[in-house]
Amino acid sequence: MNIMTRKECLDKIQEAVDNLDTLLAVIKLPSKTTIRWDCEVYADEADKITNALNALHTNYGNETREEFCVGLDNE
Repeated sequence: MNIMTRKECLDKIQEAVDNLDTLLAVIKLPSKTTIRWDCEVYADEADKITNALNALHTNYGNETREEFCVGLDNE
């Protein structure tokens, strides 16, 4: 099993958040695409965030934020 590094977890979360921010702007624009499609894309991005959060919890959940930051700086 490949363990995600702290940085990889945070990067995955940031990427999904950025994508969700973009999708939120897009969903407010008139379009011929269905809201169903938008919801499916949102769900995919939410899954990415959940997976990254689960990896953080599993691999680094017992670290204090201070320990986490030191580990992050050392990666």
